[in-house]
Amino acid sequence: PEGEHNEIELDRCIYNQMADNPRKSTHRFPRATPLDPEKMGFSDTTKCRDGREDCSDTDCQRVHPRDSVTAHFTFCHKPWDCSDGLPGTVAHETCSVLLREWYG
Repeated sequence: PEGEHNEIELDRCIYNQMADNPRKSTHRFPRATPLDPEKMGFSDTTKCRDGREDCSDTDCQRVHPRDSVTAHFTFCHKPWDCSDGLPGTVAHETCSVLLREWYG
């Protein structure tokens, strides 16, 4: 009918998975959650990048690629750039699996 819409919001960790961190970083631009913040020199803040109070439902860096339908390599870096998958971060496992799937 006129004026009605047929859209639905998709889970960005499943569709267009980027393994990104929902929280702001102490680094100057978004980063994955470091496993050892002292060694890496940056850490997560408590602020959500999307402005919400709680963003734990969109922590895509912790969602295994087998649970995703499509992937986007912006955060994990492009496979053809010989990315190492963000070692030392929570996103490393997710990025590494995404990169292996690319070459699979």
